Amino acid sequence: MSRRRIPKATTQWSSPAARHLFEIAGHPPTIEDAVHLVADMYLKGVPCPPTDLTAAAARVLVSEIIGEDLPVSGELRREGKKLKIVYSTYLSETRRRFTVAHELAHAIFESTKSHAPRTGAELERLCDMLASEILMPRDLFLTLTSTEPSVSNLLELARTFKTSLSATGIRYAKLKNVSVFYIDDGAVAWGSGIIRKGPVSSLDFGLRLALTKSENGQPLMDTVLLSQPQWTGEWKLDYHPLHDGKRALCILQPNRLR
Repeated sequence: MSRRRIPKATTQWSSPAARHLFEIAGHPPTIEDAVHLVADMYLKGVPCPPTDLTAAAARVLVSEIIGEDLPVSGELRREGKKLKIVYSTYLSETRRRFTVAHELAHAIFESTKSHAPRTGAELERLCDMLASEILMPRDLFLTLTSTEPSVSNLLELARTFKTSLSATGIRYAKLKNVSVFYIDDGAVAWGSGIIRKGPVSSLDFGLRLALTKSENGQPLMDTVLLSQPQWTGEWKLDYHPLHDGKRALCILQPNRLR
């Protein structure tokens, strides 16, 4: 009996959940492609944006989405042949939508495999990736992004897809090949790309110098010269202050790479 050759990218994901996702996606080259293809199967005809989660849930045998006083963000419950998604009533709207989408991802595994995996770090990572794809479908997301990446475009996408700044920023960074990070009272609270969580004081000198120009609470567009072993050259900084001026959303994109 012949054996199917598994793409190299598949070997980076060794869990039963990852192998099953590749299988139902038709063994594409990467896990990102598998996530995109599987989510797309269940989103055809579902209104978006924002994604109609009730309509999407009906595709995976989820009979009900309800809120309860839970000690966790959410859970998937099986009731006979049907599934039920339960989310915590304490969640914000954007967090609730991500939680429901995450549980929908678990429901995809439950509805496509007998004895589906229910625990594991890779399974949870895959469900987070599927949740992002369900809430912000790749092709539609890219269609609505501006040619030139900008914070204003990112903020508009968050409103359009009803997703949090962090979820939208991480999605934006990966699909637009830029760095997105959020500053809160002198620290990078979260970041995707070359800028990660940590104190602002630990950032490259050139970037810190540019950020000091924004202390008046005004938006800033600047060219930053960065010099690090992994990345160097000119980068464009889009700094957009939020709320009380102590917080800001930023995009850093290469202007000229080494």
